Amino acid sequence: MFLNDMFAKDWQSFFAGRDDEYLKAPQLAVKASGYYNFANVDLVITPKFVSDQYINGDVFSFYNPIAGQLNGGMNIAPGFDVSDKNTPNGAEYALRLKKQYDAIEFALYGYKGFDKSPNSLTSDFQPTFTKLNVIGASMMTPMFSGLFNLEVAQHNSADSKGRNPLIPNRESKLLIGYQQELVANLTGSIQFQLERQNEFDPALSYSSTDKQARTLWTAQLYYRLMQDTLSLQWFTFYSPSESDGYSRVKVSYQPIENWQLTGGINYFWGKQKTTFFGQFEDASNAYLTIRKYF
Repeated sequence: MFLNDMFAKDWQSFFAGRDDEYLKAPQLAVKASGYYNFANVDLVITPKFVSDQYINGDVFSFYNPIAGQLNGGMNIAPGFDVSDKNTPNGAEYALRLKKQYDAIEFALYGYKGFDKSPNSLTSDFQPTFTKLNVIGASMMTPMFSGLFNLEVAQHNSADSKGRNPLIPNRESKLLIGYQQELVANLTGSIQFQLERQNEFDPALSYSSTDKQARTLWTAQLYYRLMQDTLSLQWFTFYSPSESDGYSRVKVSYQPIENWQLTGGINYFWGKQKTTFFGQFEDASNAYLTIRKYF
């Protein structure tokens, strides 16, 4: 779950079961870092906006509350790509200030750019990317036998007063997490996220949900055995506010140095097809990959 990390993500790759490192999409950028007594500073400038590899209907179908008015009540959005004229050409700026006091790590974040997925519509109902500014902070500290983390962020869209139903409202986000090695080679983690829309009015929303707040829990178990040649991973998302979720199970085995065999299951569920994970229920899948390293 990403509150302050506004770099491009590949969601199609993630939901299809590819390795976690492919979740971060390629992005051409320039980074400058400085190390000072008051903080370590990182500035990343992306000269031209790079969007997520978002869900566009080509691989995963998705719910669209407007589509039912156009195709006889079927709220399945047709495949689409955002046109060049509706894609920003401007730059993106990301700033992080990080400081460590004893064992506690603090960070401040800032981002100026655009929403990474086309969650807005133009006046003629074409998908587009709204302007977006993000400010946030995080803290990580040892606790008990593990690590506790806290993160907050404020996402300010172009519709600061919540009067335009075609642009997402401002959002306040909170993330609380804890990670610990439970036994030798078995790591467990749990996170809770709260997203709250500001200036919310369900009568003005084209969103798939009429709730002002969304809650999301994640849990993960990761186990390494056989001298790290075999790894087992279970990762699940559950949203109490939307009664939906997503689970992935992955098994990786590397019998010799240059070969790796990976298999897994991606399972989506939800009480309604209108929620984020519920809309992908029919896209649950299993996969098997063989990789050779050169």
